[in-house]
Amino acid sequence: MPALYLILSVYSVNSPVDSALYAGQLVFIAEITLLVIRVILARKILAFTFPWKNLLKYSFASAVMATCLLVVEHPTRISATMLYIMFGGIIYLIVLLAMDKDARELVKAILVEIKSAINRQI
Repeated sequence: MPALYLILSVYSVNSPVDSALYAGQLVFIAEITLLVIRVILARKILAFTFPWKNLLKYSFASAVMATCLLVVEHPTRISATMLYIMFGGIIYLIVLLAMDKDARELVKAILVEIKSAINRQI
């Protein structure tokens, strides 16, 4: 937050969108920095390999979703925005299910749990 305050006071910010963009960039930089620090500390304590393959799968699914959402017209109403969010989530899930075996197994386990919960209530 101090870095955000400093940046917003030094640079002339013309709109709330610019402020949100600066905030998002700072959060992104902070999260990447903290991730690197956590991985370095974890490697000193535990023996593990970083899941680069999974990171690439999820990043690719996110990129496909973001590309699809950037192509469509940006909504101005909250109800349309919620529909676009659901649309993006469905695209992300479809791409992820096509690539990731663990995601498919998780969906199967969720469906089994839902079926058993429905059967218990009947």
